[in-house]
Amino acid sequence: MVTVGKGTNRRKGRSVAILAFGRMVQPALIVAEELNAKAIDMHFVEPPDEERVGDMATTHQLIVTVEENTILGGAGEAV
Repeated sequence: MVTVGKGTNRRKGRSVAILAFGRMVQPALIVAEELNAKAIDMHFVEPPDEERVGDMATTHQLIVTVEENTILGGAGEAV
């Protein structure tokens, strides 16, 4: 079940966390496997999963957002 404003852990990993949105989840899972990175399906840009992003900021060295079609006003800017 998907909850509005909450992401889903899709893969455990180490120092890198990949926050993926929409159609970019599957490519992000492939990259996460290669990098031994954590992958999270964020489901929604708005509202953001602030708790999960905050947790990733304290437990990972790098956070990468993967989304389509936007730079300004997108998830990467919010994170």
